[in-house]
Amino acid sequence: MIVEGDEKMDDIILVQPVRIIRQDSSDYGEWEREILAYRQEFLEKGDSINGSRGLHHYEAIEGWLEQIRDCAFDNNSYIGVPVTTFLALRKESGRAEGIPHIVGNIEIRHRLNPALEELGGHIGYSVRPSERRKGYAVRMLRETLAFARGLGLERVMLDCDADNTGSLKTILKCGGVFEKDTLCEYRGKQIRNRHFWISLT
Repeated sequence: MIVEGDEKMDDIILVQPVRIIRQDSSDYGEWEREILAYRQEFLEKGDSINGSRGLHHYEAIEGWLEQIRDCAFDNNSYIGVPVTTFLALRKESGRAEGIPHIVGNIEIRHRLNPALEELGGHIGYSVRPSERRKGYAVRMLRETLAFARGLGLERVMLDCDADNTGSLKTILKCGGVFEKDTLCEYRGKQIRNRHFWISLT
C-alpha cells in the first residue's frame, strides 16, 4: 500500500493515487468507491475540492487518474505546469483489511505561471467535510512543504478566499507571510483573494 517516495506522518499518509491505484488490480473497485464517496461529501455540501485535479468533474475515476498522470508533465494542456497530486489517507481502527479512509487531498504545482500567480499559487488542498477541525490540513501542508524543498523550491505561494478562516489559520501556522489581497473572478463571483508566501530556506 505505502510505496517508496510517499510522505509519512503520524496517523495519516500522503500517497500519489497514480502510484497505488491500478485499473487491473483487485482493489480498484474499492478505491473507486472510496474516492467517489469522498467526492460526494463535497458535492452534497456545495464545496469545491481544491487541489484535487478537478475530481468534482468525474463520475468515474479512470479519467481523473489520467488527468493526474498527464499533469505530471510540463506544458500539459490542463494547467501548463507540472503538478504532483496526493491523497491523505488514514487507516481506520478496527478495519483489518481494505483500503484506508481518505481524509483530504493536496497538490503542488512545481512552478507558477501568470494564471497561478493570480489565483491558485503553488499549493491547493481540501479536507473532507466530515474530517475538518482535526489538524489534518496543517499536517498535509507541512509534508507538502517538505516535498517542495525536495523539488528545489526556495519559497511557495498560497492563496485563499479572505473569508476562509480555516485555510487562513492553516497557512499562518505553516509560516505564511501575507503579501496582498486581490479581487478576482472565481466560479462566476468576485472574491477577495489573500496571497501568502512561505519560505522553505
